Amino acid sequence: MTLFILIGSFMLLFALGVPVSLAIGLASLAAILTGDYSLLDLPRYTMSGIDSFILLSIPFFVLAGNLFNISGATSRLFAFCESVFARIPGGLGQVTIMSNVVFSGMSGAALADIAGLGTIVSRAMNRAGYRPPFAAATILAGSVLGPMIPPSIMFIIYAAATNTSVGRLFLAGAGAGLFIAAVLMAYIAYRATTGREMCPPAPQVTMREFGRTTFGAIPALLAPIVILGAMRTGAVTATEAGVLAVLYALMLGLIYRGYSVAKVRWAVTDAVLTSANILWIIAVSTVMGHILTLEGLAQSLSAALASVTDHRVLALLIINVGLLALGCVLETTPALLIAAPILMPVVAGYGVDPVHFGVIMCLNLIIGIIHPPMGIGLFAVSAITKLSVETVTKATLPYLIPLIFALLVITFVPQITLWLPDLVMGPAIR
Repeated sequence: MTLFILIGSFMLLFALGVPVSLAIGLASLAAILTGDYSLLDLPRYTMSGIDSFILLSIPFFVLAGNLFNISGATSRLFAFCESVFARIPGGLGQVTIMSNVVFSGMSGAALADIAGLGTIVSRAMNRAGYRPPFAAATILAGSVLGPMIPPSIMFIIYAAATNTSVGRLFLAGAGAGLFIAAVLMAYIAYRATTGREMCPPAPQVTMREFGRTTFGAIPALLAPIVILGAMRTGAVTATEAGVLAVLYALMLGLIYRGYSVAKVRWAVTDAVLTSANILWIIAVSTVMGHILTLEGLAQSLSAALASVTDHRVLALLIINVGLLALGCVLETTPALLIAAPILMPVVAGYGVDPVHFGVIMCLNLIIGIIHPPMGIGLFAVSAITKLSVETVTKATLPYLIPLIFALLVITFVPQITLWLPDLVMGPAIR
């Protein structure tokens, strides 16, 4: 009965348009009042959800992403990628994907990638003669790399929720992110070479221009190397890496002379508001997650899945479908926090590594930002490109083909995600 009230009230509130964090909190309160729980469970579980040292890194990484956006590094990274990758079939489409790869190593979030690169990429592709819907769709598809390439805010949240190593998750995400980028680039090249998308030829880049763009981008290109290198050597923890990212971003702003008092004030204010929203969602989602766990939902799902199949491949396919559906209707952070504690015991029964499953789960949910009905990325790109949401959605749907392909390969070839953490940090006990 308590489980029915919890899930039913949440779905009702969500359908009525109540903000997801408030819907989760009210549904959890209703379950506590009607179930065999104490009201003291509400503040206790709320506080335990955010009482994690690793979560201290979230405000710093959000602030670092904002500072990188206003520092002037974004335009220099795009110019460098354009000088290197524009000659590949697909031209600026390829440049967009590689720019996302590089910029993801500084921002850690899909929306930060859209905000940082969206306007620059859209203007460049429009000037070069690309179709605006293709430009918008490519920006949106490339933003999927934001939470995959470390540092990743989603991996930090998953690590806190499941007690998984952040370092291993970051390294696993790097391997998976590069594979996704390769798949997207291959898809763009296929569309360009077969004539399905008319991509204007890129202008010839002189050695002088290449040297100029490379020299200008070097400080920004070193950012992910410095951050991850400091973590790898043990000089900083994952939490302290967020502080290092902020300091490096401040240095970039001084080098590129991109800061002003107004810009820095906006960066700090936005980081405070965004971090408060994320941490509030974590707090209330923890309450719901505890209730779902105590009500035995994980055991029920395990039993239901076992009754359907005992085959690992089929079980993972079913879980993928469920996560994709969840990502389409619920924001990534609450979806991750609610589903992770429930599904971890389920996939453990099939021998799935928690780091590998973290990558699978985050990729499933982040694909949801480019797909209706939630699709927050659709609205962000629509606002940047001045195209209707319907136009952006129609142009983006073909990109689901390579993304779903990459998801399936990552799901069933765990070496893609695990080889790098095993190489750098040694094999985990599995």
